[in-house]
Amino acid sequence: MTNIYEGWARFYQEPRSTFSIKKTGFIFISENLLTFKSYEKGVFYEIPFSQMKDISMDKYCIKIFTENGNEYSLFPLKNKTTQDKKRIPYIFNMLTELRKGQPIEELRIIEKLKQIMKVSSKISVKMLKELFKLEIGKTYEIVYNWASKFGFTVEGDYLIVNESAVLEFIKLLDDRPEVDTKIEGGKTNCSYCGNSIEVSLKICPYCGNENVKF
Repeated sequence: MTNIYEGWARFYQEPRSTFSIKKTGFIFISENLLTFKSYEKGVFYEIPFSQMKDISMDKYCIKIFTENGNEYSLFPLKNKTTQDKKRIPYIFNMLTELRKGQPIEELRIIEKLKQIMKVSSKISVKMLKELFKLEIGKTYEIVYNWASKFGFTVEGDYLIVNESAVLEFIKLLDDRPEVDTKIEGGKTNCSYCGNSIEVSLKICPYCGNENVKF
């Protein structure tokens, strides 16, 4: 099973009596499962996403509540001893998307796109083509749609973005509505015109564009 994320963490089943060193180790996040393995032998947890009832976070940790009434606390670490609070929102968003049943490949694309836009104001359309695994013409259609909607500009083979527009765009990615593709009649938003359409439709009935999922 391929892991999407691996990193240092402290992991406790509540209520806990102490911040035991035995609860320090590694978390592994795959498409269906969160696993914790203690650095010192003796502590091991596996929590399938299908058993997660709720997930929350604060400035210190992520809380996981399961269907059978258990509560767990996850503290991301930079190394064996140092807490990494900056990773809390990142891991929280990942767990939330996977709990919804977000396809693993789509999640990777979205996270990669967010990382790129946070560090670069000039993005190659050819790079986006490889990321989306689409024909170059279809990739340009998506890029021009973003430019119109978010105030980006296109210069030759590059998409030029600005900080305020990137923040709005990333918020849109983070706030995408949950879509149940297993239920007939499930809805999604057209990537071009934004209208709500059936997930199963290949062509948007409002604008005529292909229902591209990215």
